This record gives sequence, structure tokens and C-alpha cells, in this order.
Amino acid sequence: MGSKFRAVIWSVLGWAFFLSLLSVIPAIGQEQPEADKPEAAQKEIEAESPPPAFTLEQVEHMARNLAERPFLAQSQAKVDFVRNNLGESVFKEITFKDSDRLWPGEGFFEVGFLHPGSVYDQTVFINVVDEGKVLPVPFRPNLFNYPDPSLPVRVAENTLGFSGFVLYFPGQNFEVKEKGVVFQGASNFQAMARQADLGLASRGLIIDPALPEGEQYPYFRQFWLVKPKPEDREMTVYALLDASGLTGAFEFIIKPGTSTVMEVSAVLFSRPGQPWPRKLGLAPVSGMYLFSEKENGSPYDWRPEVHSADALIYSTDSETWFHRPLSNPRRLMSTFFKDMPLTGYGLIQKDEKFDHYQDIGARYERRAWAFVEPGQGFGSGHLELLEIPSSREIHENIQAFWVRDMSAHSGSRELRYDYKLYWTPPGSTPHQLGRVVANRLLINANPETAEFIVDFESDSLNALSGETGLASQVEPEGNFPVLEKRLFKNPVTGGWRLRFKVRSPQGGGMVDTLLTGRDENRRYPRIRARLVRGENLPEPLTETFIYDFQ
Repeated sequence: MGSKFRAVIWSVLGWAFFLSLLSVIPAIGQEQPEADKPEAAQKEIEAESPPPAFTLEQVEHMARNLAERPFLAQSQAKVDFVRNNLGESVFKEITFKDSDRLWPGEGFFEVGFLHPGSVYDQTVFINVVDEGKVLPVPFRPNLFNYPDPSLPVRVAENTLGFSGFVLYFPGQNFEVKEKGVVFQGASNFQAMARQADLGLASRGLIIDPALPEGEQYPYFRQFWLVKPKPEDREMTVYALLDASGLTGAFEFIIKPGTSTVMEVSAVLFSRPGQPWPRKLGLAPVSGMYLFSEKENGSPYDWRPEVHSADALIYSTDSETWFHRPLSNPRRLMSTFFKDMPLTGYGLIQKDEKFDHYQDIGARYERRAWAFVEPGQGFGSGHLELLEIPSSREIHENIQAFWVRDMSAHSGSRELRYDYKLYWTPPGSTPHQLGRVVANRLLINANPETAEFIVDFESDSLNALSGETGLASQVEPEGNFPVLEKRLFKNPVTGGWRLRFKVRSPQGGGMVDTLLTGRDENRRYPRIRARLVRGENLPEPLTETFIYDFQ
């Protein structure tokens, strides 16, 4: 009798659990009041919160279930409140009270929280995972200092949430915890390096950028911060991503050091009846570029250079690295790089000298740059660089990302992949080859020619005497011949300077250039240059300099 009784009890409990699941999954397409949508979605997510031993699998479970429901936008009433009451001038005066950080003095990491305002009009739910137990962190106005005493009351009445969070940990001064990692805005996040300030940004995804139908913006809707032990020197963060056509689960294992390293694992789920995005950009990194020594400054700015990154670098193996200087183009420019196999890419800040920027406030020479090391699941595709015309340094007008070819993946609704992200101090390099440290393009009186000056440096390269029989390779991809070239030792820096002139490929006239520029698959005329050991010794001594004619 005892075993039968237990069987009946387990049967009843099993049906009760099944019915409880049905109760939290609304019918597809069921209409809900606009103001209640985010709260209803959050209640469903909370109802699905798993038991102890919280892992990426639990977030995957939530993302998979969320993908079965229609996309729910943030409450428009809350968005309007933020836009109308917490504009840039107010927002910059709202500060988090450092006395209310999580885990003060308990170990290597502490956590602070970020208020919504200005462009950060989307809010997120934040949880702490402590020994497997999930504990929501409630948003409270008394965590913040406000410029207007009436603001906390109005904020409380509108039940806002956090716009993100900050991880603090020791940086250059091991006795002081600095702002080390920031998650804020859509699916954006950024980090610092030990000898550098907060640097370039990354995103969870970039979807359909620079396409006529418009870009789709994914959002991190909820985070889980796994509380580290006092002796831990790494920390795990989980995130639930939501977009109109897909959802995702992300795991970030954050490892501070000389470079801050993030090990990222992700799984995406497409929504029923919706194809994968036409352009699915994995592991994007973004920065700002207005001008540098290449443009010889700007007639509209007193500073010699303004940029948080000045080149795209990528590698196909440990011996072959490519360096493509960034530009602020006249029109939007998408450039593809199909060199294979791709072993890494990033946006680099190669110039670490203050006098090259002269900006006491922005300190661009201290911005950490970002490098991606692809892992499993990137599949076939290509590296893409997106350069957007900009006149203001508040815009991140440079994007680099891996475009995953989804044509062979169209029958599946699930995509798994992983990669590593490195935030590294300016002036450092991920290889031992000679670096491109400066490049200039001369606009001659003759518009049919283009002249380049490229400076290469490294400890080993600088140690070679001017009598060393180095050679250069200059290779145009297209019908614009090299007219002349010269390589010589720079007696001031110890590096090597390559100077070459080519026939300009832009001889078709302005109208032809504008028309072909509208083709998203257009391949811009490209030239490559590098230094090698000798005319008959093709082993590269430097990065391969790339220039794309606009």
C-alpha cells in the first residue's frame, strides 16, 4: 500500500507542476494591456526561475520559452517618463551612492548600479546568485543622489528599474577598486585593462546593420550576477537577450588582469515563423573615429587626433596579421574581409602618446582596445567593418563583427557559439611582427595618383641596421599599378618608412563613384603593403597594411 500511495502522490504533484507551467505561458498572440506587458513578461520569467545550481542551461530554458512568445517591447509609459524627465543634463547629475555597493570589502569584486536616463531609456532586472540561490535586486531611488529632491518621488511612482550595472575591481592601484566592467544600454558592455581606462564597447549581437530594411536592436532584459568567493579572481554573469526576431542566453566569465578577458558562451533561438536575420553579426566591437594623423588633423578642431580606435586588425595565423586604418567616410561604408581562416580580429588604439591627442578630459590615449578570438560555432562567413560618417565624438561610428552565413543553418532555430574578448592597453600588440604605427595619404595635384607613407616599428625591426636588405611588397588588388616605391630607415625613431605611389583607381568620376557606392556588395579597390626579409624571402616581418579606396 505504501508504494501505491507514493505513486498516487507523485502523479498528482506531476500534473500540478505541468498545469503550473501552462499557467505562465500565454497563448501566442494573446493581447495584453500595453502598460502591463513588461511586468507580465517579468512575472513569467520569474515563475520559470530554476532551482539552485544556477547555470547557463537555466537561462537557455528561459530564452527558449521566451522565443515561443511574441516580442514584448518596454512599457512606452516608462520610456516616455525617462525621455521627458531624465534628459542628458539631469541624467549626468544622478549618481549611485558608493556606500550602497554590493559586497563591500568582502573580496575582489564589488557591484554598483546605474540609473536610467538620457539615451538609456530601457530598464533591466538584476539578480544575485548566492550559493545557487537567486535573489532579485530591487530598484530603489534611495540608492542614488538626485539633483532635484522631487525626482525620487516621481521615479518611485513610475516604478523604474536599473539601466545596468558596474563591476568594480582592483586596477592599476591594487588597493583601490576601479570601474572595471560596465553593462548598460541595449546589449552593450565595455571593460578596462590594468594600465588603461574603460575602452571600446561590445554588444551581445548586431542584427541587420546598414541594410535598407533597418537595423534590429537586441536588448539584455535580465542579468544574474554570481557572487564570487572572497578568494576568487574571476566572476560569472548570465544575461537573457530579447529581440523582435530572436532570443538568447549568454554567459560571461570575467577575468581581470593586465588585459581584462571575457569568455563568452551564447545560444540563440529564432522565434517561430521568423527567418534568421539577413545579416547576423556575432561578437561585435565598436569605437569612435573622427580623424588622426592620416588626415593631418581637422580644420574644425584644435586637437591633432580624435578617436577611441584607429585601425582594424585581424589575423589568419600567428605569422599573418592585417592592419586596416579606420576612416570617417563621406558616406556609409561597409567593407568585407574574406581572408581565411580567421583566428582573431579587433579595433585597436595603437597610439598611446598624449601629445598626439592633447585632450585632458577624454584621454583617448588611455582607452583600452578590444580583440575577439572566435571559438566554436562561428561557421562560414566573413569579417565586416562598418564605418559611418560622423562629426561628433559621442557617436560610436565604427563597428567590426563576424557575419555568420546562415544559409546552411536555415532549417534550425538554434545557434550555439563561443569566443573570447580581450580589453588591452593602447600601444600593446597581440603579435611580435612589426606594427604599423602611422600612415598618411598625400593628395597630390594630380588626382590620378595617390601617395602613401607608412611607418613600421617593433623592437626587432628597429634593431636592424639601414644596410639590412629588407624589401617591401606593395600589391594592388585591381588595375591600378604601383608607380614608385622606396623603403628606408628612419634615423629618428629607429623604425622603417615605406613610401609608395600608385595610379588612383578612382578615375571613373564622382557620379560613377556615388552610384557604385550604393551597392552593398560592392568591393572597394584595395591595396596591401608589408615588409619582408628580402626580394626572394617572402616571410613577413610586419603587419600587412591595407587601404580601401572609397
